Amino acid sequence: MRTLAALCFLLASTSLMAESTAPAAAATANLSRQMLEPSEFPAAAAALRTSLADRATYAHLSDADLATIDDRLQRMQGLLDGEDSVNDLGLRDKIALYNAQEEINALIEQRKPQRTRCERRKPLGSNLYTVVCETEAQRDAKRQDAQDNLRKPSVCQAGDSGC
Repeated sequence: MRTLAALCFLLASTSLMAESTAPAAAATANLSRQMLEPSEFPAAAAALRTSLADRATYAHLSDADLATIDDRLQRMQGLLDGEDSVNDLGLRDKIALYNAQEEINALIEQRKPQRTRCERRKPLGSNLYTVVCETEAQRDAKRQDAQDNLRKPSVCQAGDSGC
């Protein structure tokens, strides 16, 4: 069983929570979680990069996956630069931070279908944005349903004005 050290960012003003995991050098099998301030992120990201260099532990990660993880860590650092707290970020930046960290988690933990992705959407007929979070599996199912509906032949009934 691998030892994991978790990087946690609590996004208090939204229901989003971002986590990143990596094996720790310690011999215990406990999952340790710690709240990180933005100023602590560079050291945590460096530790994650160091542990990812262990190709035996992370044989499932391709070079493209490692490049994606590094890109997302850089993106997270860019979002956190100059901030005293994650709570100081705007909603768009919190969503971007969450999505970047969730993508890292999904790659490391080999759980792409369960990876959550959030976005701001304006519901039809509204000017107010809402935050919608869905797993990749949910997004794929919606996409498949939409394609299936487009492929279904339309049957017009007598008297339908649209035919």
